[in-house]
Amino acid sequence: MTRVGRDFFEIQSLAIFIASSGNATHAIMRLEMKDDGLILAAWAEAVRQNSPAILATVVKVSGSAYRSPGARMLLTEAGIRTGSISGGCLESDVLKKAWWITGDRPAALRVYDNSSDEEAIWEFGLGCNGIVHVLLERWSAGARPLTVDLLQDCSTGPGGGVLASIISGDRVGQKLAIFPDGTLRTEISGHQIVLHAREVFESGESAVIEIDGQEVFLEYVAPPLPLLIVGAGQDALPLVRFAKELGWQVTVVDGHSNQARPERFPSADRVLVCDPVHPLRGLTVNRNTCAVIMSHSYPQDEAFVKALLPKPIRYLGVLGPRKRTDRMLAGLEAPAHLHSPVGLDIGADSPEEIALSVVSEIQAALTGREGGMLLHRPGPIHSRPLQSENVA
Repeated sequence: MTRVGRDFFEIQSLAIFIASSGNATHAIMRLEMKDDGLILAAWAEAVRQNSPAILATVVKVSGSAYRSPGARMLLTEAGIRTGSISGGCLESDVLKKAWWITGDRPAALRVYDNSSDEEAIWEFGLGCNGIVHVLLERWSAGARPLTVDLLQDCSTGPGGGVLASIISGDRVGQKLAIFPDGTLRTEISGHQIVLHAREVFESGESAVIEIDGQEVFLEYVAPPLPLLIVGAGQDALPLVRFAKELGWQVTVVDGHSNQARPERFPSADRVLVCDPVHPLRGLTVNRNTCAVIMSHSYPQDEAFVKALLPKPIRYLGVLGPRKRTDRMLAGLEAPAHLHSPVGLDIGADSPEEIALSVVSEIQAALTGREGGMLLHRPGPIHSRPLQSENVA
């Protein structure tokens, strides 16, 4: 099995593992960041082998579906498949027909509908009651796709970008991109598309719009989620491993140089020895940052709690009893994004179980979910799909 193939298998396995927390749908949806990294690696290998490839992207969903708009899968001529666009229902059909569908055109839209057609359930094996629109794009080995350039820029963080794709009419596949630094590159003419792409760039919310009778998928491509782990003890090891499997950008800090060593955390992006007086020195903390404080040193944990409290970060988790954190706050008001004790209540005891509990709670917090069992969730388990908005 190739390295790309092993990575894809590992990420699917972790998705199934995280599903036990009761938030399976969104845990899987958040894997897109990891998928994009694997797709970039697979495309680089295809270029090296002078092989064409096809990118399949979910661009629109009506009703229920396993993956959300923005989910991608790359197929190479050698038969390597990286990423996913469903829970396994659609991949086989794309593998069989994508090369034929794009044989006389660089891009085409494929619609899978099992909302009312029972035959579709048997043909595609669809397990969700919805309609999935998949954009198929054929890339020649010598091409430099705009999608690749944008994904590469967004993969390094800290900012995201926007990828606009026409998904209906006679210009299917034409694109516009806004890069993290605000640079605009486009194959599409029209002021309205640029205007709406910039709105998505500012809001971070993807959208499907209709302009002059043509639908456009405006995808916000997020940077890797920055996770700051304070503490380099034994229980931080599985947390780093799980976070990296989800495609997050992980920084580990600790005041003890014998603990905060890169060789102990080979998969972490950064491992630093922190300054106990100025704990955030050398660290980048922004509105996307999630932090977990778990050093088991009260003075160090307290210093980081007080340093991070005024920062507009997305999530702050503190390991240990609630009374311990209350003592650190010393009367300060706890913000809504403070989670103490950290983690979901799944009966965690071992370091691996605690890590699962923590990454699951972060995932639930990022998607606005309670983190309970899906069998107790009223209504649909999936997020509301993007609806097409006519702005003509």
